[in-house]
Amino acid sequence: MPRASRLVAGCCLAAASAIAAPPRADRIETRRVVAAIQRIEDQVAAAASARCEFTVTYVPTSPRARKIIRAANQFRARAPDVHVLEAAEAGRASYRSVWVRKGARQREERTYSTGQTRRFVVRWDAATLADINMIQPYSFVFEYRGWPLSEWLRRATRREVATGTVNGQERAQISLIADTSDAPLMVLTYDAMRRLVAREIYLDGRNFLIEHTRQIPRLYTRHEFFEHKAYDDAQGNKIWIPSKATLHYYVGETSDGTPLEEFAIRVEIEKLELNVEVPDDAFKPETPPIALWGIVSDDPHY
Repeated sequence: MPRASRLVAGCCLAAASAIAAPPRADRIETRRVVAAIQRIEDQVAAAASARCEFTVTYVPTSPRARKIIRAANQFRARAPDVHVLEAAEAGRASYRSVWVRKGARQREERTYSTGQTRRFVVRWDAATLADINMIQPYSFVFEYRGWPLSEWLRRATRREVATGTVNGQERAQISLIADTSDAPLMVLTYDAMRRLVAREIYLDGRNFLIEHTRQIPRLYTRHEFFEHKAYDDAQGNKIWIPSKATLHYYVGETSDGTPLEEFAIRVEIEKLELNVEVPDDAFKPETPPIALWGIVSDDPHY
């Protein structure tokens, strides 16, 4: 599983980003892009409640990456070793979820391929969820690790916006810069309708499998969002939310600079309802709760 690590400023976008960077936008265009994204965020945030059914499928480490990771683990100066996700383990980790949200409260019930069911309630706050990005529909649109993306924009030391055509498609790309670095900690890519299509996170190189002499941040994870659908918010509005996502996690780079993938997660939304009736007792644990990372679990083995 991906290790929780501190987000810091990251490496060169042109060298590490999987999507080529469009030309940098001027101030007027920058304001337009940010305003369009804010309108979408406000629209989604206005959906006070939601219910969703989706599947989560873990993709095991590829044979090539498995070979590289195991060889590198033998020479790794620091423990623990980087994990290799085998096919059997990926199958056991995959699940189907029924997720509900009302205001700041969330509840999820997972049913695994083994037949085991786990239930838990999430208490959203930035302090307890700083190292977790819970898989749920809102995180595909405007949230990351408990913060709205607008909050990430506000807290960044500065931001750079680029707009233009990449591979025949209109794109807007926002790089969030932290500290005094000239490189991003987060890169957000939007399509012509300003729908989020990719999110990249960069971490300090010291957290990676392959220890580099230059401890510059490197691509840690890339989230790709597909097949956006217009969901009715029960108030006469349509909200575009991706129905599919692939989350890639990396542990370093190969000698040619290609990100080395540890494993991936594929998510597919089967059903999503916005502004539905969700009773308050849906968030009451059924057994004495176990608190973990801000999660109140009904399952002591969670």
